[in-house]
Order: sequence, then C-alpha cells, then structure tokens
Amino acid sequence: MKRFFLILSACSLCFAGQLAAADIVALCIGNNAYVTPEDVLDTPVNDARLMHQTLRAVPGVQAADIVLLEDAKRSQITLALRQFKARAEGAKLALIFYSGHGIEDTPTGYDRAETFLLPVDAVIDSADDLPDKAVPLKTVLDALEGTRGAARGVILDCCRSGAPGATKSLARAGKNLSALDESVKKALGGAILPQGTLIAFAASPGRKAAAFLTESDTNSPFTRFISEQMSTQGGDLFSIVNAASRITKQRTEMRQVPHVELRGDASLITDFAIPASSLVKLTTPQATPAMTEAEIERRARELAAKMTAPSVTPPSPSVTTSGGILDQGAVEKAIQVELPGGVFMQFSFCPPGSFMMGSPKSEVGRQDDEDQVQVQISNGFWMAQTEVTQAQWKALMGSNPSEFKGDDLPVEMISWEDAQSFITKAAAATHLPAGWKWALPTEAQWEYACRAGTESPFHFGSMLNGTLANCDGTNPYGTSTKGPYVHKTCAVGRYTSNVWGLHDMHGNVLEWCAHTLDGSSTLTGTDTHVSRGGSWGSDAGSCRSDSRLILGSGDRFSILGFRPALVLSNP
Repeated sequence: MKRFFLILSACSLCFAGQLAAADIVALCIGNNAYVTPEDVLDTPVNDARLMHQTLRAVPGVQAADIVLLEDAKRSQITLALRQFKARAEGAKLALIFYSGHGIEDTPTGYDRAETFLLPVDAVIDSADDLPDKAVPLKTVLDALEGTRGAARGVILDCCRSGAPGATKSLARAGKNLSALDESVKKALGGAILPQGTLIAFAASPGRKAAAFLTESDTNSPFTRFISEQMSTQGGDLFSIVNAASRITKQRTEMRQVPHVELRGDASLITDFAIPASSLVKLTTPQATPAMTEAEIERRARELAAKMTAPSVTPPSPSVTTSGGILDQGAVEKAIQVELPGGVFMQFSFCPPGSFMMGSPKSEVGRQDDEDQVQVQISNGFWMAQTEVTQAQWKALMGSNPSEFKGDDLPVEMISWEDAQSFITKAAAATHLPAGWKWALPTEAQWEYACRAGTESPFHFGSMLNGTLANCDGTNPYGTSTKGPYVHKTCAVGRYTSNVWGLHDMHGNVLEWCAHTLDGSSTLTGTDTHVSRGGSWGSDAGSCRSDSRLILGSGDRFSILGFRPALVLSNP
C-alpha cells in the first residue's frame, strides 16, 4: 500500500543557454528503507532519482555537482549537508531535495516546535531524542544560508501519517504527529531565510500530499510534474513550480493542492531560467492507459453526482465573524462545475466575514474613490479560482474575441455586457444546487475575496514589481525594484494564489464587477461599470486590492476580462 510522505526539496534555476561549471549544485536525498517495517515507503527514492536525473540533464550542468543519496542514515545526511554547503559556495543555484518521513515536536530546551527529517535508522523513544537521532530542518536551511547570493528553492510535500513505527512512543505520549503540513510551514515562516528563496508546499496547510493518480504510480504527482515542466518547458523556477502546482490540482481533482510563495528578493529566482532538456520522456512513468467507455461513463456519473450531493453543497459556517476575523472552517474547500464539451471551472469558497473595504489615507497611490468603509459579508459565496479562460469562454459562447490567443489565457476584449451574456448562458447550461446562481461578483465581494483576510495593498504584501503578478513591472510599487513587463496576458494560475486559492487577483486582466458597494448597477448614467484588479498593462499601483477603474459597459480592450461567482439566489 502506498504511504504518504514528507518531501523537502529545492528546485532549480540556471541561466538559459549554456551554464558555467558549478552554476548549479544539488543534493537529492530519498529514504524508503526505514528500520521499522511499518515505516517503509514506496516512492521517495524514485522521486530523488527523478529530480537527480532531471537536473543532471539540464544543458551545461556538471554531473558531479548533482549528488544523489539513497536510504541515508543520520550521519550520512549531516555529512552530505556539510559537503553541500562547502560545494555550493559561489553557485548561482543551491538545490537540496529530500524525500522521506518527517516529524514535528518540542524537545526539552526548545522554545517552540521544530520540524525534523527522519533518517532511515531513526528510532525515537522521546522528543528529546530528535536533535541527536533526526535532522532538524534548521540544519537544512543553514546549508542553504551558506550559499550567499545564490537562488534557492524549498519545496515541502507534507504527509499526515508521520513515521508510526519509529515514533510510536511519542504517539502514546499524546504528541500531535499528524499536523506536519501546518507545523512545517510555521517552522519555515519563523526561520531567517536568505534572500531569493522560493518556498513551495506540495500540499497546502490541512491538505494531504501525494494524492497518487493511479495505484501503479512510482512518483509523487508534484515531483513528477515539476520534472516534466523543467524538462519539456523550461523557464524560471517560479513559472515551473506554479505550472506544476496547477497541473497537480487539475490531475488530482483538487485532492492535492500545492502552495507556492517567494521570500526575499524575487529577482534572484525569476532572473534565471532552465533550458528544456526533454529528459522526461526517458525518466517519468508511462502515461496512464486510455479509459474504457465504461470507465468514462462511470466518472461522468460521479461528476454529475458531485454537483447535487450534500458533500459539495456550499457550507454555511456556524462560527460568527466580526471585526475582520474570518471564519476559517470553509477555507480551501473547492468545487468544480462542468461546462459544455467537458470543460471545467473551479471555484473556491469565500466564508462570511467583515472587512474594511477601500484604502487608508496613508496608502501610496490611493484615489479619491477609495474611501474606507466597514463591510459585512453576511453570506459565503464561491469565486472562480481564475479569470475565465478562452477555453471556458469558447465552450459556452462558441467564439473567441481575444487579442492574445491561447486556451489557458484569460479571455479578453470582453465588455460588461459580454460578461453578463456568459453568466446567462452558464446558468442555462449547468445545474447548480438549489438556492445558488451564477453572477458577477459585487465590488465588495471582489475586494473581500482578493484580500482573503489581509489589509496590505496586495494579498501577498506591500510590494509589487511584476514578479508576483502580470503587470508593468517597470513601474513598481512600494520599495520594489523594477521587474518584468511581458506586454501581454499570461496563462491563468501562473502566479501564486491567495490563501483562499484565488489566482491573478492582481494583474493579468481587469475584472468586471456586477455593481457598486451601495447595490446600484451603474455609477453615472446608465452605461458605466467598475472593473477591479489591474491588468498586464497596468502599473503595479493600479493592481492594488482597492484600486478601481470605471469604464463604459460596452468597452472592449485586451486588458478587460472577468471571473464569475456562485452566490445565494435569495440572500
């Protein structure tokens, strides 16, 4: 039987084209053969081998700089980390990949819980054994800390099972060994990380990792898709990992939901690119055989059932909220709706709550129409995780008005009236649970969903230069330096989502809203409406959570798109 496991890795970047010697230095560790039989795992060694082979195939990489360590004892891991730290000095990319069990606890003398990686020879009788018998995550981060000026990445694929045999005495003592995903994230969040660090969690807090696609899989989906993206597409690390995250969510039907973010100077990550090598054709598992007609029919029935079953009916959280504190009970729940032609649209739940809409007078770049007001969102609603794509638009509307063509790109050249036509056709073509309907979000709903409990200008903080959103990065916001400007739309989901799973709330395309805060459908006269979020052509300041742009309802530009919501019919 397959076992879920913890992966700690750092994925790679390098110069596009030929690389100089030692530009990339990597250590790939995979542990399967734990001394306690019930702890033995299936895929960590395979994942380490796959990452090792993928990196060695990058054009210009020196094979000797990519080291593989399998079924390692503690002494072997600590020695390898010391050697890595010495070898990686002066490298442009420092890479560590670990796959195996992990555990979180608080040994005597520690002022907080610490995450530890378990070597194959670990037998832990008490929490105080962990510093001597396991490898503290801090030791791994210290090895990366030594690579000054390098780009770095950390990826955590966090299990829920721990190592039940090696740590059973801790389990009897009542320690919480299952909350690895949340505790690992806290451990990293409290660490002093070097500049230019990408952190990617293969499973978001509270979600399982390694949601295998089939029983015959020999690799974790996230590792597999990272390898595929590196090998066949190449590009900067942020793009590669975000693409792998998006594919993982799609292929596992949201059973595994990765989380990706940047820490420090993002340019150290985004300024490097990996040239494609096509290694994936040689190293990844064979494609899953085509489904039989009976299997296709069975899955179609299951999908139809999901749209009417109580398990996917939008929840009504019982916890009341006030003062901007959101009910977290429904966060990260998601559903998908099937459009004609087998095209799907994913939605994330936004729970009821209260927030301060608009910008404080001290916020740089604020406009006169951004006065703050306290808003109560009385009813939860579902928001599309991405802007409507061209594939989704074509599935319903049968045409594609976009200037920049691509099924995964947001549909644009969309007027407010066009967006309303889509809403009307979606309502007729789909079957929502009773009491729910399609709609454009109101301005209050849009900003509430964008902020997802934050109060900063952007859901990821107070700076933007084009690395965290598709905008004109040459006109940055806050203390950011100048960043990229791609001059066009980008595939939806390329950039990191907010904590509610919503992508591209800043930049890419402006998004039409249904009406204003006071409930009116128009602003002045009968033909003006508000769009939110900024676009690929906007300066960073115009992509703030509270920024508004008033346009005519018939306007069509390559910066204009939308995302729908599912809301209560009679709130």
